[in-house]
Amino acid sequence: MDYISKNDIFSSKMKDAYDILFKSYQKDKFFQDGIEAIIYAEESKIKSHWNEAKQKIIEGGEFFIRGFGRDENGTDAFLFLYKELFPKAIIKKDPTNNIKPTQIISKLTGFDKNIKADTSDLTRIQNYQVSHLFGKTKNPLLFTTPWNIAFVPKYLDPFTGHETNGEYSKEFKNIFNEFNKKRFKEYIEDYDNIVLKIIKPNLAKALNNTKEYLIAKNINDKKINEFGKAVLPQLDGISKTIL
Repeated sequence: MDYISKNDIFSSKMKDAYDILFKSYQKDKFFQDGIEAIIYAEESKIKSHWNEAKQKIIEGGEFFIRGFGRDENGTDAFLFLYKELFPKAIIKKDPTNNIKPTQIISKLTGFDKNIKADTSDLTRIQNYQVSHLFGKTKNPLLFTTPWNIAFVPKYLDPFTGHETNGEYSKEFKNIFNEFNKKRFKEYIEDYDNIVLKIIKPNLAKALNNTKEYLIAKNINDKKINEFGKAVLPQLDGISKTIL
């Protein structure tokens, strides 16, 4: 291993691996090629699935969310809240925190990253990950809706991940979000309308009932406050929080 001097560590100069990458691969082309490599469900299938979900959340149907909290005990609070907001819907925690959206996007696209060989119905892909384009994975309407999920090439993860920083990451996130905003404009507006007319008018009462439920279970104030802070970003409109 080469010796790194103290002067090197505290040098004002910084070596960025992406600077090296983009000397060989023109940055704009890299971003364009990356977006073109994303696998989305077909428009007709997205619309059909979304229209069915909107009906089921009110009239009754099965939905899933990702677990909340390090040990996922906080998931119970979200499930209670949703029983208050959508009393006829059956909402559960995803068994692996990602299997349900993975199954849906595989079914709707015909691609699967978990099979070992092609089948009559599915084509094997690798080095793709199932990503939630607008987040909100603890929202039953959005966790498995096909306009919020896609197969994204793994090499884009450093540019799209929530924990990534830097000039290139910020630039690509803006391009990525703007692209998805235009592609799914109709659905975003439809969802935001649901937030405005159905979720927001009933949220305060549902939250209060959920907090009383948690107090009765002797959940400490810290965890109740953590839950309270986590709820609003999950149920807010997409246009306001993401785009």
